[in-house]
Amino acid sequence: METTINNTQANQNNDLFLRIFKSDLEANRFDSICVILLVVGCLGGIVVGTGALSNIYQLAITAYSTIAVLSLILAVQKMKLIVKTAIPIVFMLIGFIIYNVLSGLPYLTN
Repeated sequence: METTINNTQANQNNDLFLRIFKSDLEANRFDSICVILLVVGCLGGIVVGTGALSNIYQLAITAYSTIAVLSLILAVQKMKLIVKTAIPIVFMLIGFIIYNVLSGLPYLTN
C-alpha cells in the first residue's frame, strides 16, 4: 500500500506540467481564463487576417480549435485540461501565422 502511494507521489512530482505551473491553476482560474481567451482569440483573428480566408481548410481548423478552447472554458472544465488543450493550439496558430506571412499573403495578390 505504501509503495503505491509513494509511486503515485513520485509520478506527480515528475510531471512537467505540474513543475511549470506548480498546480496553482485552479486557485488562479479567472486570471488564467482571461489570458487564455485573449491569446487564443487574438491569434485566431490574426490567422484569419493573414490569409486563412483564402484557404478553407486552414479557416476550418482555426475556427474549430478556437471554439474547442472556448467550449472547454464555458463547460467549466479543469484548468489543467484547458491549458493542455490551449498550449498546442497556440503553437498551431503561430505556425499558421508564420506560414501565411511567408507565403506572401495570397489573398492580397488577386
